Amino acid sequence: MNIYIDVDGVLILPDGTLAPYAEAFLTCLIAIPNCHLFWLSAYDRPNTMNKATVLYPLLSKDLVIKLHNIQQAIWRHHKTDAINMRQRFLWYDDELFEEERSVLRHHGVLSSFRRITLQKDTYQLLEEVGYLQMFKG
Repeated sequence: MNIYIDVDGVLILPDGTLAPYAEAFLTCLIAIPNCHLFWLSAYDRPNTMNKATVLYPLLSKDLVIKLHNIQQAIWRHHKTDAINMRQRFLWYDDELFEEERSVLRHHGVLSSFRRITLQKDTYQLLEEVGYLQMFKG
């Protein structure tokens, strides 16, 4: 299974602070066996700030070391450009553009999108940790 993770709005709040339970969420993700993790963030586009500059200083040093195995998903216009639709996946993001929704719907994988709305539910990443337990086998 592949898991794609956005940074802003999922792990980092609009005020630049770490989202509640972000470390627990990331720790859970890296513990899922046979899972490939990808950053799917604007930080991975050319000519943008590096997520290491923004995210890593907010995390524990031990966790940052473990995150270095997460690959960057390369995309150009829409994040769905980077998602392998032929493999099982989850995609964590705080927004889904209509073009991306159409691509997911076309491939029958809209349910793989996990919208994170921390402004409405500050416990959402903790709830996702519970959801992800089913993938730990």
